[in-house]
Amino acid sequence: MEASNRSLYDLKHHDVEIASLRIDVNENFNALTAARKSKLRYFSLTPHDFAEWLQDINKLTNFGLRYRATIEFYEFLVSEYPVAANWYRYIGCVIENEKETSTEKEQNKKNGNNEQIRSSVSVSVLFNRALSVVSCDFKDAHLVYNQYFEYCTRNLQNEDSSTIDSLWKVWLSVLSASHADLENTFKQASSFVSKYYSNSYESHMLQANKVYQRSQKLANYYIKLENAIKTPNLPQPWCDYLEHIATYAEDASTRLRVTLARSRIESEAAGTTQWVPVWLSFLYGTYKLHLDTETHLYNFVRAFPNSAVSYGEYIRSCQSFEEPELKFRSMLDRIEHIDLINTASYDDWKVVALAVLFYEHKALGGVPDHLKLYVNHAFRHNDVFHAVEKLAVSIAAQKDDIKLANSITMDLVRHFPDQCEVWLFAGQFQQAHGIPYKKVAKFYRDAVMECSKMDWPERIIQEALNFELAHGTLDSYNEMMLVANRELKKVLTSPAQLPIDIEPQPNEEKPAARNRESLKIKVENIPKSATENDLKSIFSDCGEIADSVLVDSGLHYEATLEFRTEQALMAALTKDKKAINGQHIAVSQLREAIIWVSNFPPSFSQSEVKALFEDCGQIVSARFPSLKSGRERRFCYLEFTKPESAAAAVKKHNGTKLSDKISGDSFKLVVAISRPPKKIETRKQVMHRQVCVKNLDYYTTESELRTVFEKHGELEEISLPIKKDMRNKGHVNGGYAFVTFKTEPSALNALNADGELIRNRKVHVYKAQPQVSIYNPSDYDDQRTITITGFPDSVRQEQLEAFMAEHFGTVSKSFLDHETGSAVIEFSDSETTKSALQIESTIFDGNTLRVGPKSSFRNPQKGTTTEPKRKLMVPTVVATKRKRTK
Repeated sequence: MEASNRSLYDLKHHDVEIASLRIDVNENFNALTAARKSKLRYFSLTPHDFAEWLQDINKLTNFGLRYRATIEFYEFLVSEYPVAANWYRYIGCVIENEKETSTEKEQNKKNGNNEQIRSSVSVSVLFNRALSVVSCDFKDAHLVYNQYFEYCTRNLQNEDSSTIDSLWKVWLSVLSASHADLENTFKQASSFVSKYYSNSYESHMLQANKVYQRSQKLANYYIKLENAIKTPNLPQPWCDYLEHIATYAEDASTRLRVTLARSRIESEAAGTTQWVPVWLSFLYGTYKLHLDTETHLYNFVRAFPNSAVSYGEYIRSCQSFEEPELKFRSMLDRIEHIDLINTASYDDWKVVALAVLFYEHKALGGVPDHLKLYVNHAFRHNDVFHAVEKLAVSIAAQKDDIKLANSITMDLVRHFPDQCEVWLFAGQFQQAHGIPYKKVAKFYRDAVMECSKMDWPERIIQEALNFELAHGTLDSYNEMMLVANRELKKVLTSPAQLPIDIEPQPNEEKPAARNRESLKIKVENIPKSATENDLKSIFSDCGEIADSVLVDSGLHYEATLEFRTEQALMAALTKDKKAINGQHIAVSQLREAIIWVSNFPPSFSQSEVKALFEDCGQIVSARFPSLKSGRERRFCYLEFTKPESAAAAVKKHNGTKLSDKISGDSFKLVVAISRPPKKIETRKQVMHRQVCVKNLDYYTTESELRTVFEKHGELEEISLPIKKDMRNKGHVNGGYAFVTFKTEPSALNALNADGELIRNRKVHVYKAQPQVSIYNPSDYDDQRTITITGFPDSVRQEQLEAFMAEHFGTVSKSFLDHETGSAVIEFSDSETTKSALQIESTIFDGNTLRVGPKSSFRNPQKGTTTEPKRKLMVPTVVATKRKRTK
């Protein structure tokens, strides 16, 4: 793999040399073959390259040379693309020349010529090699099967019982391999039995049918996968195909190689970076099966010689190779030759940088050779995650070079002073590695002094105040408070907008907000014998684990772990290849695997929302917001085990139109990758800049409102809420509107518009207030109303109404109290209410709902209770009997 001449790493160099030699194939054939072999060593040949190779062979005038070259060609071809069609052509070529080869051998023997004019290739040996491979080519395996039986039965006699019995075993073996032409293969087997086992036809066919039925059942799974890959140039179906094979196929080691080769041949885009995910799915399959991956990883580099991903994957695994240092240096030489650091995009290059630093960290005794070079290159790019710099800090700290690690964190701050997360990372590092209090306090004071330039000033102020609470004195805390208030006023338009919750009271330290999007790792290849405690113990020395999920991925477990800090995350990444119960795990950062879903129909239950995305990949968790605050929030976060699944979910479902079960209205789904949170103004803060306008004429337009209110200040938004039935009548608004200004003083000025005439109607203008629904018992009919308890605080009113309507009957209206976890449901008729009361409990989205009369709403003494169910609770039926006895 090591080359003395770096030009061997240049694809253009190989192509120019081959093109020049092709001018005279007969004269330059040996040199031409050597050039192609040289190219094949460093680069993957495309099907077109192989086609040109065969064209050149066929131009040879020397018959014997042409035959030997053809055999050598096919050996390279089936090694690179081991699909059934290539084996079929290879074997066909040998069979066609078999008779001539035998004749030439005899003639040479008579003439005393010991020179072997042709290569001696045994057809039977070739078939033995081929059959074990082509059985994994679902689409074209029958080509070689038919070729084999035709060859074997060409001169077969009924008397040759031993050969017939041997062939029958092969027939059964072929029937046991699921392939596209399985039904026709079964018919051919029947014809074989009719011809050679006429006296025992029934017993042989019973044997064949048993094998056939099992294979047909398995074939149905492959047919679904085959149908999915029929659209050309789409990598995801091939990724799914390979993942299915790695998880379920008994012959996965060979079927993975064959299916990858098929994908490369059948897609015109196989040589582009678009096909990198297909190779990665293939490689992850080999990791899962503990196959020897060195050859496959090198072939990945050959297929994508300019892709940072291929080099990164190879170098990351170098430690498991024989002579790892030699191969690492050789690959590094190739990377430097193509100047990947300057030719690749930064996001791609950092994949290689992380792999190189990881290898050198594990293989070298000291600080990695490339650490400073890579960090300086990273400083010239604004990576939102700063992965290279943070890994370098973690490695330097593990090498006990705290001075270097701290220097990198401070350089990060100097290069990216406007990024709050960078300041937080540096501050957390200093606290974790014994930097004296005075230096850390000065660092946080400097940070607060610069906060007006940051993307999230409140966050760094919060961290600075927390630090003083934990490590400082009351005086130092108050001093920091004064600095914080002064600097934050520079950011906000008015002192009145200063958030009152940024100043934690003494001894009341608030936990930092969780960052699920960028502080997670994925752990693969966990043995089934491992427990969650085993997993946590491996990472216990890295830092605090905020959350962990263990899922079954088939042969092994997979897990996601969320950490509290960047340092903990980077430390966890160094655990790659560690052993759990004797099995080496794979650790990688999990990013962009969480999606944000919004604007689904209000009546959709949580399980229905989750079910929409289950075809995109395995979902680890689904998080819906609490509705206790009374805010109208209709969104959720879904976390997948793979970023590809999240990307597929966005591509497939973003913009999908769904119909609500209650209103019939159409809703367009909003699906996006969830990314690290930015500072977002809360609804409470928005209301400071908002007024409510009531008593509007139903035909008042937005432009009319804008004319009235823009004189009070710059407008941000005007909202005209309206119900569907009013819109159907031609109304423009529902009799009221919300006007939002850019600043709070403008909203205060707008209150002076109270009493103005709009369309000859005197309007009322108030400061916007949170909408609060009030339950009035007299609004609900006693005979048609029930109470429901037991639902979580993330359930929406529309979801509960839709569930009750589906299971019992039409719902007139309802009221939910999320604080107590109870609701009242009024049905359109009393008979439906009686039916509902008789069930006592029912299951909704995995929760047990309790049913009681209207009088039990917010009244635990009557019927249902809002308290959690206790083990000793008296069953409803028993309680009823007791009342009757009394």
